[in-house]
Amino acid sequence: MKKIFKNIHVWLAIPIGIVFVIISFTGGMLLFEDEITAVAQADMRTVERNGKRALPADKVMAIAQAHLATLETANTAKDKQKAEGKQAKDDEEPIMLKSLTIAADPTQAYKVNLNKKRQALYVNQYTGEVKGKATRLETMTTIQSLHRNLLQKRPKDDSFFLGKAVIGWSVLIVLLIFITGFLIWLPSKASMLKNRLSINVTKGWRRFWYDLHVAGGFYALTFLLIIAITGLCYSFPWWRSGLYSLVGAKYEKEHKEKAQAGEKGDKPRTLDAHAWQKVADQLAKTNPNYKTIEVSEGWKSHTNLTHAGKYFRPSKVKITSPTLPK
Repeated sequence: MKKIFKNIHVWLAIPIGIVFVIISFTGGMLLFEDEITAVAQADMRTVERNGKRALPADKVMAIAQAHLATLETANTAKDKQKAEGKQAKDDEEPIMLKSLTIAADPTQAYKVNLNKKRQALYVNQYTGEVKGKATRLETMTTIQSLHRNLLQKRPKDDSFFLGKAVIGWSVLIVLLIFITGFLIWLPSKASMLKNRLSINVTKGWRRFWYDLHVAGGFYALTFLLIIAITGLCYSFPWWRSGLYSLVGAKYEKEHKEKAQAGEKGDKPRTLDAHAWQKVADQLAKTNPNYKTIEVSEGWKSHTNLTHAGKYFRPSKVKITSPTLPK
């Protein structure tokens, strides 16, 4: 039986290896997207303090709102020129200010987050200058497309999606490779267990790579299985439904779609940011080791800032209500 498992393990690994390497490499790149983006946008995010005092949060938000209005006017004119003879999208979500992120490092610009995913305005909190509008790096968009669907464009309808299917079935086969690999790894005698769990570095490179594959594969197996099992939820609805049923969870797709439809129908609103600076100052005092503080309107929970440290990590505090404790 082990011979059959070995043949399955080896011969499936050869053709699927290329796809698996692509998925692993691009997945690793996406994991460090924030760090990569920070380096690429360093000029936009960095400011000089020069002994000046930072502008209050409401002033920064007002500057961002005015700049956003200017950008919207310019973009509207460009869109009209591009959309000649084409029907405009009535359900497109308007761009709005969402929240303000203040970094502990005084040389980091204030980040005004927008309701569009991965979009923000960076404002020099000392001069009021808008450093620029940040969007997702095109490189990272390409990497995500390669990771999820091998660069194939998603069909507008529900037709067959080849790129997504190739990724999904490849991960499913990889899952089979993991399982057969574990069955091959299982020692026939308890005395062999120590050798299977150790890596020998004294018997040449061939033995070293073999032990690294066998022992390293065992130690990483739990994490690899979790990644593969959860990743398949993005490719196959039947897998997602089965996994959700198995763990007793419910997939709230309909509620999510309704919420997104409601958000798109919302009209632009003006944020009341007058209390935000007091919120940020108080959080900075109660969480001296914070990395960033994000203040926004929204959630009604966690409004008692006295207990903010209980709900949020000291290294990265996030508060979503401008309400101050009495």
